[in-house]
Order: sequence, then C-alpha cells, then structure tokens
Amino acid sequence: FDQKEKKTLLGTRKDYWDYFCDCLAKIKGANDGIRYVKSIPVLKTSLGKGRAFIRYSLVHQRLADTLQQCLMNERVTSEWYYARSPFLKSHLNVDIISHLYELNEVQFDVASMGYDLDSAWPTFARYTHKFNSVKHWHRPFCWEKPSHESLKKI
Repeated sequence: FDQKEKKTLLGTRKDYWDYFCDCLAKIKGANDGIRYVKSIPVLKTSLGKGRAFIRYSLVHQRLADTLQQCLMNERVTSEWYYARSPFLKSHLNVDIISHLYELNEVQFDVASMGYDLDSAWPTFARYTHKFNSVKHWHRPFCWEKPSHESLKKI
C-alpha cells in the first residue's frame, strides 16, 4: 500500500521484491529467502520473484520476521513508501506484524517453483490440515472443502 514508483536504470518497474532485497541485503540470516529466489532461473520479473519470496517465507514461517526486519530499517522503508503508508506508522505496522505472526500457526505447503509466478498467483494450491495428514486441493481464498466431483477434474 502506497509504495513509491521506482524503476531500474533500464526502466523496468521495481516492486516489493526489490524492497525486501534492499532491506535484507546486509542482515545475516535474514536473506536466505532472497538467495533462494535469486537461484530460480525461470523467474524474470520483480513481481514473480516477490511472489516466490512470499511463498518461501510462508513455508518457512519467516514472513513476519522478514517484514519486521524491514520495517525496523526506517531509512529504506521511507525511501520505498510514502508517509501515509501503514508501514511507516508504528501503531499500524505493529498490528500488521502481529497478524503475520499468527500465520505461523498455519503449516503452508506451497512450492516456490512449478508455477509461472511472473504472470499470476497459482489458481490451485495444496494444503495440509495441521490435525490431519490428508492433503486437499483448494482454490485460494475458498473456505469450503472441495467436493469429490471437483477433485476428479484435477
């Protein structure tokens, strides 16, 4: 929300991936996800790399820690976001980080590769219920369990 428009020397639009890179480049132990995403040769855009990074961070339960590290770097954050962004308002970013830490209770099983993340988020994902080892297919943001008929189509 309220990210400043930034471009590379060649005019390519920078995205939240580049923000994470700027924030985490010099923090030891916080840039494992950055190195992992940079090692995926099929990702060409900042948006695709950002999507892969978020998926990596969710699987490794590091999204809250990562964003918290970035928000603590106020200089870089203010270079990337306008003053009205919730990332620059401490009372709001505390809530955001708190909610992201709650996501650590969810065991995500999403691959960072195997999808064209440069184009779009995947329309199907696999998840494992924490109390049951049975895996289900679902559409993102769909709260209903898929019917057996819909699973046959997959």
